Amino acid sequence: MKSIDFPNRRKPQWGFLLSFFIMISQTACVSTAQNTPYRVGASFYYEVTIVAANDSSVIDTLNLKIGRKGVLGSVLGMNMAKWTSLTDSTYQEKRGVNLSDDEIEIQTPLKLNYLDYEDIVIAGYPRFSKIMKPTYTSEANHKFVKGYGKLSGKILRQSSTILDSSRCFYNNIEYLCKVAISSNDNHIEDFGRFQMKSYFHEKYGFMLLEYQYPSDKKIIFRLIAIKNEP
Repeated sequence: MKSIDFPNRRKPQWGFLLSFFIMISQTACVSTAQNTPYRVGASFYYEVTIVAANDSSVIDTLNLKIGRKGVLGSVLGMNMAKWTSLTDSTYQEKRGVNLSDDEIEIQTPLKLNYLDYEDIVIAGYPRFSKIMKPTYTSEANHKFVKGYGKLSGKILRQSSTILDSSRCFYNNIEYLCKVAISSNDNHIEDFGRFQMKSYFHEKYGFMLLEYQYPSDKKIIFRLIAIKNEP
């Protein structure tokens, strides 16, 4: 059979398509960076205080450094981030930071004994959403994959309620922060009820995290410095 040549038919320009896709990905990265305090290269330092048995002591300073995201991360809105400790130079842990124009969610560290490891995530991750107004409550089922210790394979029902705004401080300056409180609503007979209260400022991010454990142990993350801040 004789083939027919169509002189006006254009072959796919794969080089152009690849360049266009990369350009779109880079544009997505820039757009996200302009709408969140969690810009690539920025380091957020949190002073960690443990409150237990009427005793309060600062035990560590944790550094959350925001890393880049690849093409897949640009689509999913997830940057990789590294947690390190100023008191333990051997500790480092890579976690995710989910970013979009309207929402921020930070995965907290898991591999620190004073946090009781995976217990720190039972109440949920620190999360801020612009569409959530005071008294608004959201619910979600979180299935934990392998690597989360006793939580691996379990599904936790977690809820978060937006409270009224409250004062918070950074560098001895007072700001008005948006406050949310979250908790686990099931597996209470297995783990107890955990609560986490977050204080968010649109310029500085999460300025204060307060975790209340069922054992009356309280863990406080307080933002004390941001380096490489644009």
